[in-house]
Amino acid sequence: MRAEIENARAEKHAELQKAAAATSDEINQLKEIIRAMRAEIEQLHQDRREKVQRVTIEAGEELAQLKATIVAMREEADATKFRHASELQQMKLASRDEVNHLRNMILELRSELDKCNGR
Repeated sequence: MRAEIENARAEKHAELQKAAAATSDEINQLKEIIRAMRAEIEQLHQDRREKVQRVTIEAGEELAQLKATIVAMREEADATKFRHASELQQMKLASRDEVNHLRNMILELRSELDKCNGR
């Protein structure tokens, strides 16, 4: 009977050892899964940070290009405005000169006409 009790105790001890080993293996597997998940999460965070940084840099570059385009377009608009103002001024001067020339010509023709008519 004592031998049976010792046998039963040894079997229970062996079963407990197996259960403890299985539990230990399962805990180690779960720890490994947790480590892998943490590493994956960290990689995802790193990837997201890099993507945000890339997008921020690209947006900054695009913003700089747009600002440069705006400056160039303003300069072109100012140059066009100045050129048109200059052309308008020249046209006004030419028109005034032509009006004065025509007035002088009319005065000369009247004077000649008056001379011809004896006035």
